[in-house]
Amino acid sequence: MIDYFINQVSNDAKRINAIKHPNDIKNLIIDKVRSSRKPEFKAYKPSVIKKLSSISVSTTFSLFELLRDVEELFEHDDIISINFWRKKLHEALIDRK
Repeated sequence: MIDYFINQVSNDAKRINAIKHPNDIKNLIIDKVRSSRKPEFKAYKPSVIKKLSSISVSTTFSLFELLRDVEELFEHDDIISINFWRKKLHEALIDRK
């Protein structure tokens, strides 16, 4: 079981490391946020889109710095919105859909 999780993390890290155009991933995330219909997330949409749109990223590191800044916009006890955000990040970073 532990080997499975180690393998999964390793595969995810390889997919993230293979990102060639981080700004395209950022734009995919913006599209996901714009099209989201989750009621709990709705209050954050304008500020998240504004933050994501404010910076062009050229490296994966700068993309992750921006994503960390976005996550700080959420209230710490709003677990539903934070989980929704993280699910959308996983879809964009790993699944690329």
